[in-house]
Amino acid sequence: MPKQVSEEELEAIRRVVSGFPGGASIDEISDSIEPKIHRRTLQRRLAVLVERKQQCVRLFRSLDAITDGDGTVARAWLRNGNRALGARPLDRIKTISGLSHALAYLDSRRAPL
Repeated sequence: MPKQVSEEELEAIRRVVSGFPGGASIDEISDSIEPKIHRRTLQRRLAVLVERKQQCVRLFRSLDAITDGDGTVARAWLRNGNRALGARPLDRIKTISGLSHALAYLDSRRAPL
């Protein structure tokens, strides 16, 4: 079973990466991170961040399709409680499992059988 990645560790990496708006090599990122992370571990953490970003894009595209591009309706969906998700979607999507659950929910709403 893969090790759970702490949100604090991912946030530290995210902060370092955001300091390179034009992009950075793995060595530049590694040299800027404290505490130091093994290169392969850093690569895995970066992959998690990329996957999460891709899932966020997918979530917002799905939400946009469901709401016909109505930003007011989309924001209301994100901010209001959702029984199927067990919380406000905005709170749920802060974790990988919550983001996956919200994506599955939206997928089921977009293409009902």
